[in-house]
This record gives sequence, structure tokens and C-alpha cells, in this order.
Amino acid sequence: MPKKLPSDIQNILHSVEIYAETKKKKPLLTEKHKKARSAWAKKHQYWTPQHIDVTVKHGGGGLMLGGCITSEGPGYACQIYNGTMNSEVYQEILGTSLQDNMEYYGLNWETSVF
Repeated sequence: MPKKLPSDIQNILHSVEIYAETKKKKPLLTEKHKKARSAWAKKHQYWTPQHIDVTVKHGGGGLMLGGCITSEGPGYACQIYNGTMNSEVYQEILGTSLQDNMEYYGLNWETSVF
């Protein structure tokens, strides 16, 4: 009888839909974990859909802020409303918020490094 190679054996097993799998790694569940899980399940076994708040993962809003730090202290924060920082928004921030910060701290435009 000819010697069977490992690949031949594997092909025969695959032909009858038998596949080798590596055992999945799982975290160790201690008795403490099992008891806590069982207690949680018993506490919540009568929950109905009214007890559950539907949420969307990563689907919420966002908040983008701009600000500055001066030699005299932190500057005002300004919200960027449409969530996109482009040259017009940046120039608007420099023209309003930065100017307000400079005036608040009494800083001079000519001597400031930006």
C-alpha cells in the first residue's frame, strides 16, 4: 500500500467536510465570574424590550473645538459647528476668537508670535 502524505489525508477529510480547527483562546472563567454572571442573569431575567434603550454604536454626534494658549493663560474655546475645519473657518477663528483673546489679555499683535 502506498504511503499517504499529510496533504492527501487532509484532502480526503475535506472531501467529506471534516476540517481541522485550532482551539479558540478564551479567558479563564473563575467561580467568582460564574457566580457574578449567574446573579446578573437572574436579576435581569424578566426584562422586556421596554427595559432596553436602543443605541447606535459610533453613530452619535461630535463636538469640535478650537482654542489657544497665550503667555498670559488659556484662551477662549470656540466651537466649530459644521465639524469641518477649512481655510474659511480657520480665518474666521483667527479674526474673532483669537482677536478676543488678544484683547482680553492685553497682548500686542506686533510683538506676538503666532
